[in-house]
Amino acid sequence: VQSVYDAKIMEQLGLLYLGMLVVMIVLLWFLFRSLSAVIWSISIIVLATIWTIGLSGWFGITATFFVMLTVMMLLAMGMAETIHIMSEYLYFRNKDQDHQTALRNTFRKVAVACVLTTITTVVGFAALSVSSIVHIKVFGFMTAAGVVVELLLILYILPLMLDLWSPVKKDVNLKKATTWFSRLIPNFSRFLQRKLEGMVPFVQKSPLGITIFFLCIFALCVYGASKVKVSFDMMENYQKTSPLRQSYELVDEHMMGTQNMEIFLDLGKEDAFQDPLVLNKISELQRSIEEKYSDYVLRTASLADVVKDANRKLNEGREDMYVIPESQEIVSQTLFLFNNANPTDRRKVVSDDYSKSHITVNLRNSDAASYESMFVLMQEDIDEVINEVKHKYPDTKLTLTGTLAMMMRASVFVSESTGGSLAFAVIVIPLTLLLIFGSLKAGLIGIIPNLIPSVLTYSILGWFNIPLDMNTLLIGPIIIGVAVDDTIHFITHYRNEVIIDGDVVRALKAAVKEAGQAVVFSTLVLGLGFGMLSFATGPISNTGKLGALAIFAGLFCELFLLPAMILLFKPTFKSKKVVQLAGALQ
Repeated sequence: VQSVYDAKIMEQLGLLYLGMLVVMIVLLWFLFRSLSAVIWSISIIVLATIWTIGLSGWFGITATFFVMLTVMMLLAMGMAETIHIMSEYLYFRNKDQDHQTALRNTFRKVAVACVLTTITTVVGFAALSVSSIVHIKVFGFMTAAGVVVELLLILYILPLMLDLWSPVKKDVNLKKATTWFSRLIPNFSRFLQRKLEGMVPFVQKSPLGITIFFLCIFALCVYGASKVKVSFDMMENYQKTSPLRQSYELVDEHMMGTQNMEIFLDLGKEDAFQDPLVLNKISELQRSIEEKYSDYVLRTASLADVVKDANRKLNEGREDMYVIPESQEIVSQTLFLFNNANPTDRRKVVSDDYSKSHITVNLRNSDAASYESMFVLMQEDIDEVINEVKHKYPDTKLTLTGTLAMMMRASVFVSESTGGSLAFAVIVIPLTLLLIFGSLKAGLIGIIPNLIPSVLTYSILGWFNIPLDMNTLLIGPIIIGVAVDDTIHFITHYRNEVIIDGDVVRALKAAVKEAGQAVVFSTLVLGLGFGMLSFATGPISNTGKLGALAIFAGLFCELFLLPAMILLFKPTFKSKKVVQLAGALQ
């Protein structure tokens, strides 16, 4: 039954993906006024997606929710990169450059940034491939591979596409060209350029004040993010009216629960589970779990229950005989009769040599946050009893498995991945910019504008008591991926300008006009595109809402905070003017 509902979720995600594409196509056409810009951008993404899905087929990877998210990640990253290319090309064409010159200048300026953004993205997602959770591992590996394919297509195929069919006719002067659409609706690119020209003068008035304002917001976001609770409840993916969720609730309410935990014990010695001491300790542990955690635990079952039940039946059904026999010989005889009566059932609770067995704990379904404190206390109780058994059987090994244990491990993974995404931004961004540009200052400047959008989403989860689950977890990598891309493009443009003469203000104005346009375009396309996920049913809608909010927050960081910090710290990347002066002095 669950597979049917999972298929419906996949189908819904597929429809939303198509909806995202439609929204993005409309916006691309509106922003670039060119059918070729739309077709070539979508073609790059579609080709990379087909290649990635084909690769998953060759490796026998099942099409799951995470593979669909890989497709969405490729859509986001590919769209951001192609928009930077198209925007840069139109910028140069608006500067009255001919087609070939504009094309060469576009890839001369943007290609390096595309390579850098791909490196940071691949490193970030490749890190997920070492996860112990298979679906997350696949998500990390496939996304990293797909982003590399997108880069190759952008560098080697997109120039051919643009030369074959450019967004602007090769012999057209954009400043003089008019169409019925441009007469009906003013050119957004030109309108945006006028607004961007006033951005740096506005930031120049108070770069320190703007930086402090954003740092205060960042501090509030960090505090809110610290209040986030981790949840891992697969039923949250289904509506309350869905038959599957109602069935789960029915089983929890009137039957033996939909969650379970298996306490697997290997005592390392034959016939150890015929020892009355061991069986009594197991029975004692069961009673403790049932009494102390009755809000969650519905029932426990083990070999001890089998022995007590068999002993009662052998003694005319007397209730006072529902106990573990004091003698190991009697226990052995009791289990011998049980084995002869039903050897299949016996193998379900204890191994043939009676060295291994397990305790089954049936629980109600809930999320990981609710189970967290109970799980910690229950582990302490288990360890206490097992340590007593180890006095007699020192080779005892304990393993916790079952859906609850898996859910708690997934919960830990969610927490670690969240911190890992942020740590990735803090470490990789400065190192990348340091290695490529030789400027640690530029790397440090790039940290905060990248962290704010992602931490903002987690702070909203904390402030509004929305649990962090496997759906909202993925906001972090997506937002950091998009934000890092924009930051690297921006700083690359700034660096190319400032090394000319060391003039920070002039270089910043040029970077805002060029990279700023692409950042605004990609924000509109990706923000509104990911907003389509808001129409999904279940928790995945939070991914759409928060993702769109974070993308737009990233725009403000790139246009206001990043220029303010550049004006404050003035990274010059050893400009040519400074180098020439140093050479003259020598």
